[in-house]
Amino acid sequence: FAGAEFELTAQNAYIGAAVGLVFGFFSWQLAQGVQSSPDDSQQPLKVPLLLLGYTSTALSAAAAVGLVVLALQMNPEDKSD
Repeated sequence: FAGAEFELTAQNAYIGAAVGLVFGFFSWQLAQGVQSSPDDSQQPLKVPLLLLGYTSTALSAAAAVGLVVLALQMNPEDKSD
């Protein structure tokens, strides 16, 4: 990825936000599945997995919001200049 270049456009930012939301949704679903697991023998593993799932969800949502804000700043609706 060191040599990879891409053009930063509002459309690319919206696509990245959508990908972030999908990843966040799957992370949330995974964490919900781990939380509802009835097996108490895996309790020590459950806590780190829940922490990872919910942290991943929050970071994905924050990245998606940031990308939408960036896209809105790049593509302002008020072009009356």
